Amino acid sequence: MRQALQEAIAVRPRKARLEAVLRAFIAPVVERSMRGGSGWKNYIRLMGHIANLPQQEAFVMPVPENYESIVLSFIGAIRSIYPQMSEADLQWSFYFYQAAIAHILIESGIIDRQTNGAFRSSDLDKLLPKLVSFFTAGFQAFATAGRR
Repeated sequence: MRQALQEAIAVRPRKARLEAVLRAFIAPVVERSMRGGSGWKNYIRLMGHIANLPQQEAFVMPVPENYESIVLSFIGAIRSIYPQMSEADLQWSFYFYQAAIAHILIESGIIDRQTNGAFRSSDLDKLLPKLVSFFTAGFQAFATAGRR
């Protein structure tokens, strides 16, 4: 993830850089889930479930201890793209992004059911560009809200 983030930071212009940063955060996980075998698939699903648990639980603590520095690096990268964005909007936006990712990685099958199988929660490769596009627009909306 750190290497992908460094490459994303070099992308120009700003919108493409934001897309690259958001993609760098999730693409390695999607790659492992889709092509890393059943062990990776199960591990990533477990991490999605853990993300949805109360974070003060003792058994959850190793995850944020090892993950927080990476998250802060990504938040810092977005801060460098949109320095005018309020701290609250930046933090909430990234939290929304992480929450969506945690839900998506569980591959619950909700969209499968809601669309009678037309879309599959397990098709992370198709979902990835839509997720990045959707959240790019959300981050941009918050970043420009203060300028209106």
